Amino acid sequence: MIINSGKDIIRLCKDKDCSIAELALEHEAIRSETSKDEVFNNMSEIYEHMVEPISKYFANPDNNTKYHGKIIKDYGKNLDKYIKANKSLLGDAAARAVANAVAVMEVNCTMGKIVASPTAGSCGVMPAAIVSCMETHNISKEKAVDGLLTAGLVGMVIGKTLHYQVLRAAVRQKSAQPVLWQQQL
Repeated sequence: MIINSGKDIIRLCKDKDCSIAELALEHEAIRSETSKDEVFNNMSEIYEHMVEPISKYFANPDNNTKYHGKIIKDYGKNLDKYIKANKSLLGDAAARAVANAVAVMEVNCTMGKIVASPTAGSCGVMPAAIVSCMETHNISKEKAVDGLLTAGLVGMVIGKTLHYQVLRAAVRQKSAQPVLWQQQL
């Protein structure tokens, strides 16, 4: 199964009469030579590791020692206080997402266990989005895992597209350099 663009995703979903998450599940099962159940179970385990820093961070709001970093100092807990006091201008879902993302970043800054998705610099974004949607829209864990599968497939397409664009730009820049160098003489 070849997926190189968003158009490929849409076409395959229509042809197979399936959701993007189901397509992602099938694609990963084929790619990894394993069953769909195993892929789903692996993603469920990743989900658990993603949300763990958020639940641990907010479990004890008075604990300022374990996750007290030198760069980020309890901003997640301060945001949580604003949300609980109805002082947020963002609304519940967005404010909760920001607080959750900052919580994961604080855990990361203190060498706590996080899921680097796609990098440690943005480690709070996916868990924050997933957990915030689950809380505000009453989404099940299974649907959250479907969301992660969907994000993974879309991310793969973006990665392929960006990689291709970067290579094209590098080739273009490399072929243009002798001309620019000759013009300077």
